[in-house]
Amino acid sequence: MKKAAVFLIFLNVIVTNGQNNLLDTSSWTVGSGSVTGFTQNGTTSENIRELDITPFGNQDVIWKGSPDGVTPNTNGGWSTTNIPIDHTKTYRYSVWIKKTNSFDGSEVFGVAMSDSGFQNALLRLDGSNGGNGIIVSGNVPQLNKWYLYVGFVYNSGHTGTTSHGGVYDPVTGNKVLNGLDHKSSPLAVSTKHKAYLWAGENPSDIIHFYGPTIYEVNGQEPTLQELLDGPNSSDTEPPTAPILTSIGSSQTTVDLSWTVATDNVGVTGYHVYRNGVIIANNISSTSYQDTGLSPSTTYNFSVRALDATGNVSIDSNIVSATTDNTSDTQAPTAPTLSSIGQTDTTVDLSWNNATDNVGITGYKIFRGSTLEITLSDVNTYQVTGLTSDTSYSFTVMALDAAGNESAGSNIVTVTTNSSSGSGNGQPIEYYEGKLSFGNSSVGWYKLATFDLAGNGSHNSIIVDANINYVRTSEAGYAASAKLFIREGATQGGRWSYSITGTQIGDYIKYKKVNDTTYELFGYSPGNYGHISIRLALTSEAALIVTVPTTKVLVPNPDVYLDVPKISKASIFVDNLGIGTFNTSSYKLAVNGKIRANEIKVETGWADYVFANEYSLPTLLEVEQHIKEKGHLINIPSAEEVEQNGIHLGEMNKLLLEKIEELTLYAIQQQKELQELQEVNRKLEERLQKLEEPLTITTTRKWKNKKNQTNTN
Repeated sequence: MKKAAVFLIFLNVIVTNGQNNLLDTSSWTVGSGSVTGFTQNGTTSENIRELDITPFGNQDVIWKGSPDGVTPNTNGGWSTTNIPIDHTKTYRYSVWIKKTNSFDGSEVFGVAMSDSGFQNALLRLDGSNGGNGIIVSGNVPQLNKWYLYVGFVYNSGHTGTTSHGGVYDPVTGNKVLNGLDHKSSPLAVSTKHKAYLWAGENPSDIIHFYGPTIYEVNGQEPTLQELLDGPNSSDTEPPTAPILTSIGSSQTTVDLSWTVATDNVGVTGYHVYRNGVIIANNISSTSYQDTGLSPSTTYNFSVRALDATGNVSIDSNIVSATTDNTSDTQAPTAPTLSSIGQTDTTVDLSWNNATDNVGITGYKIFRGSTLEITLSDVNTYQVTGLTSDTSYSFTVMALDAAGNESAGSNIVTVTTNSSSGSGNGQPIEYYEGKLSFGNSSVGWYKLATFDLAGNGSHNSIIVDANINYVRTSEAGYAASAKLFIREGATQGGRWSYSITGTQIGDYIKYKKVNDTTYELFGYSPGNYGHISIRLALTSEAALIVTVPTTKVLVPNPDVYLDVPKISKASIFVDNLGIGTFNTSSYKLAVNGKIRANEIKVETGWADYVFANEYSLPTLLEVEQHIKEKGHLINIPSAEEVEQNGIHLGEMNKLLLEKIEELTLYAIQQQKELQELQEVNRKLEERLQKLEEPLTITTTRKWKNKKNQTNTN
């Protein structure tokens, strides 16, 4: 009978814990703002994660929201990233919520469903549009008390109209508030979990969130009672403590590994602590790399194991690990600095790439002996806020990751332009006007003419043009362009320009009329509108600019020579987009395919795999990681690649890492094969020696028997 009872308990565990929570809260560490998988609602200061008491009485990371007065509506909480789902299946969502201090604002718990184009694919149970997907909205029944919020999204074929979700009291187990369930559209492919405080204004209020889940409803999900009970259920036995070791370190990382803890039911995850503060929450693996550390610094680490009902083991042994010393003492080479233009209040600087034995991480710009700014790894900078007709001296220094600084570059002295001047061959620094089209024809119109005749060789003239087309009957467009006139322009030097900001096509262009005349054209798509023109110019010599006061329709501006859109002068462009205007933080963004003879990516390489101190994962560890994560160690998942793309250099390094690891595995297996072959050879020799006497004895017996037969 006792054996049967044990079997039944085991069977119950298999049934109730047969699937994983679709939400991964291992990114919940002590800190603030968004984390992987959970995008904050409100400001970073309104989203704090702290160690506190859970609904089950143990200590864990709690997500807390509190209004700061900056965002008027969303005041802490999250909306998760998209999670793949099957619209033919039903899903249950839950989260624990507690509110303190006052009933100000509303606690919101909801869901979202999206199709492949990220359009709404959520329906109400009656088949109408699911709208914002709110399951429960309003105040908690009682302050300073945890409640379990539950909701369902039924499969797309569901025909029932009764909602079963709501808010549950963990003490009585009763539903105290009703919720509004939903169902999937047949087009739904992904879902989001949402929980946040809405329209809270009292900065003393705090909303607490814990334990968000999404489970497929298939009979293997935890029961509602099990969600409510937590550690108060029949399982009160905590897991055993893991045994922790440090398996490697660098200047900024420490690699940890620990033994598998045991539990009467089953271990579900581990908490990792650095100096007593949790840094990894409920991770499933038995290894962890702590990053972002300081060189030559000692840290203390420990680990705790958790089971499905929230029982937590005692601390593991404490492991002290010291990050490596800063070994890079070689300074970068000094850059070569030059001035590429100035106005009355700005100076544009450019420098060549410095080199370093490890890699350049940034540059320091000095105005005189005073630090102007520290930049990332860029090659241009505009100094602003200067005084007109004033001389300034600049230098630049290169930096590497270890903090080494290069010697100062050459000193560049620049005098800013005078603050005024216009007309008849004098430098024009600013122009703004309006050209009314009225009942004009669709087509190209001349906006400005730039005349270099008689002005000699110009150095680095920049024409920054912005046009804004306004139409009374429909939306217009805005466009901006920069025209770059390089050194020796009047003797056939380089002109080029870049365009950003057009909404419905290419509505601005430069054309070369002859060696000394260039013109700016803007496109009018129809009647009853006007174009506002703003020109800002910088030059080191006179430039004549003529702006027409009446509209001048140009039947075919393409009879003039094209001015290249991209050339060496593109160094002036902060961010360049090809086929797209959304460059984000990238220097170059391309919406389309790229064909090139060669692409060079400067990045680290993976030969560290062959270093003696490299910890090669065992094949068993690799297999376990694949089972748990669905991808190789250190390789991003398909979802991560879909959301973030890949860094080409980094990915090539990681792929080489896998190839080099495969090489080591092959070498290991070759050695094992040779050892087995040697063992086999020795066994064959022993067997041969054993068989020789047996063969001789058998032969003698056969001969004796034959002789006896012949005698008889």
